[in-house]
Amino acid sequence: MEPKKQMKLQNKDPLPIKKEIPESQKNPGLIEKKIKECRDKVQCAFLEFHKILFDKKLDQNKSNLEKDKERKIADSLFNSAVELDQINSGEGTMIVGSIALRELLKMRDRINEVEYKLLLTRKDLLDLQKDLGIKKNES
Repeated sequence: MEPKKQMKLQNKDPLPIKKEIPESQKNPGLIEKKIKECRDKVQCAFLEFHKILFDKKLDQNKSNLEKDKERKIADSLFNSAVELDQINSGEGTMIVGSIALRELLKMRDRINEVEYKLLLTRKDLLDLQKDLGIKKNES
């Protein structure tokens, strides 16, 4: 009996490796569409956030429903920014930071305006007290 010859493999590479194609290269139009949708979500959430930021109702006068709505709006802004960040790294973070700074400057301007009006009101009150001969109330 003759020994059997062993067959040698001709292909030295065991298995071909599939290279993962990034999502952006597969369909760049789809990524741009998702980015636009996320930006639109952020914009809508920002507009709602802006409205509640300048609401003049005192916190103690708000119902639980109104407070819950405020939390949901803030969460919506944050979540839509995180979603955008996952698609286009860093953009969501930059948008939220930019919104925070702009709103902070608007609040500063509003506070300055209120302080100025308070100063004028105090001046008018002191003038009235002087005209009426009322002793000044030191406060």
